[in-house]
Amino acid sequence: MTYRIRRARPDEAPQIAAVAREAWGATYSGIIPEETQAQALQQWYAVDRLAQQAQNPDAAFVVAEAPDGGIAGIAFASPRKEPRHAELWRFYVLPGHQRRGIGRQMLDAVLAALQPMHLYVQVEKENHLGRRAYEALGFTFVREYDDDLFGFATKAVELRLDVTENAGGA
Repeated sequence: MTYRIRRARPDEAPQIAAVAREAWGATYSGIIPEETQAQALQQWYAVDRLAQQAQNPDAAFVVAEAPDGGIAGIAFASPRKEPRHAELWRFYVLPGHQRRGIGRQMLDAVLAALQPMHLYVQVEKENHLGRRAYEALGFTFVREYDDDLFGFATKAVELRLDVTENAGGA
């Protein structure tokens, strides 16, 4: 299957929210309580919020479009306050489309758009599959910290990708 990596469009926000719901359920089942997941999805993946993010010219919001036209993955990153530093806020590939290089392609598109020197991501400590995926993409451990997700105490890990001149086509 060939996937097309391209910039997300505001009118795709409902499809992007559906990808987030499915990916969150698969990723955080047994890690984050369902009530907390529902709260996070409602706030962080609200359709109007996603549409605004897709229109942000300073951010990189890409989707992986499957051959059938559906969205199989999403990635959203934006600059941090420090020059040439960026944060990867959303990065999901639907379970049925994983292990096909889509994550690498989306990461490359984000890097090409933002051209950061360092790209950071926060991940739940217990999300071992996600952490391994980020590490396979070249991210390394920065720190572990206590986090509060809508009243649910958890541990999170910050990872960083140090971008070289040849990474991501930059």
